[in-house]
Amino acid sequence: RWHGGPGRGPLLRGPLWPFGAGRPGGRGVGAADAGGYATRVKPLGVFVVDDEGAHWQPALDLNRIILGGQAVGAVATVALAWALRRRRR
Repeated sequence: RWHGGPGRGPLLRGPLWPFGAGRPGGRGVGAADAGGYATRVKPLGVFVVDDEGAHWQPALDLNRIILGGQAVGAVATVALAWALRRRRR
C-alpha cells in the first residue's frame, strides 16, 4: 500500500512511501506462546507544488549510500590485496 498526506505551508507537499505490515504468530505451550507485529516504511520522495508548478523531489537514503560505499571499499580492498599478492609471486 502507498500512504501519504499533504503538508501545509508556503508549499504544498504530498509525500509518498510504501507501507507494509505483518503479524507473525507464535505457536507454543503456556508462557512460551508469543506473537508480534511489525511495520516497514521506506520514504520515496515528495511531490512539491509551488509557484513554478509541481515537481518530484526524491528522498535521500543516506544509510543506503553509506552501506554502498562500504561495500565498494571492501571489494576494492580485496581486489587490491589479491592483485598485490599475485604480483609478488
